[in-house]
Amino acid sequence: MIFLTALPLFWIMISASRGGHWGAWMPSSISAFEGTCVSIPCRFDFPDELRPAVVHGVWYFNSP
Repeated sequence: MIFLTALPLFWIMISASRGGHWGAWMPSSISAFEGTCVSIPCRFDFPDELRPAVVHGVWYFNSP
């Protein structure tokens, strides 16, 4: 349980020490037909020195 409490604090400390801008943007709502696939426009910003060669994103139904 201590690990789960310490992890967010650790992440904040690492993010702050790296500097740069961190952010994410996505629309607040999307219209689609039930049961169909949808493409979600989004943007993620992070410091250039941490830019990976490949980025993958996964969203799960009813997850933030």
